[in-house]
Amino acid sequence: MCKVIRSILIKTIESYGLSAGSLYKLLFIGLLVPLFIFGLSCGVASFFGYSAVTFNGQQVYGLKGLIVGGMIGVLLPLIMAAFLWCLIAFGVWAWTRVRTINLTIKD
Repeated sequence: MCKVIRSILIKTIESYGLSAGSLYKLLFIGLLVPLFIFGLSCGVASFFGYSAVTFNGQQVYGLKGLIVGGMIGVLLPLIMAAFLWCLIAFGVWAWTRVRTINLTIKD
């Protein structure tokens, strides 16, 4: 089924599941943007001495704080996406045993 709204084509796809890689990509990208911005802003605050970034039990300031904030902004989404991927992949697998999944896609 296709609809056109304001020159945007909207398609509905019926699927029997999602590939593991596609699910992980969606989770990682969705978590990366806000958590990287947050980690980088904490690093910038640490760079200017406003607050510290805590890494491995130590408070880090200055340029190291900026670098650690950026690293945390990348590593935290990786870890969170991996954990959530395990749970959501199982849920999608169980759901597709009973029903299909309808996905709406904008083109």
